[in-house]
Amino acid sequence: MKERHVMPFIILLVVLLFLGCTFAHAQYSSISPLNGPSYQPPSNPRHADQHDLAPMQNLLGNNSISEGHGERPLWEFGGTPEVSLGDFAKKYRAEHAKLAPEDRAQIRWNKQGQ
Repeated sequence: MKERHVMPFIILLVVLLFLGCTFAHAQYSSISPLNGPSYQPPSNPRHADQHDLAPMQNLLGNNSISEGHGERPLWEFGGTPEVSLGDFAKKYRAEHAKLAPEDRAQIRWNKQGQ
């Protein structure tokens, strides 16, 4: 029973291979001309010509007054003196120590699955 299906399968395979080669050749031969590929660059005669720049324009408009703004150093503003990190930590610990135990945060570890 197996041998009965082998011969038609081989014939079908040969026909499909022949058709595939024919279609591939038809697609390729319709694209490529006989004398090889040709390239035609786009034509633009003023593409790389040298010419004058645009005339200058006043960005300020008709104002004759101009103002300059820049960055000022922070020390010119004064402000509050910086507290070092160590001093801040000492102050925070002192305030935390003054709190009652019930006002402090409680950490409770819970095991998962219980």
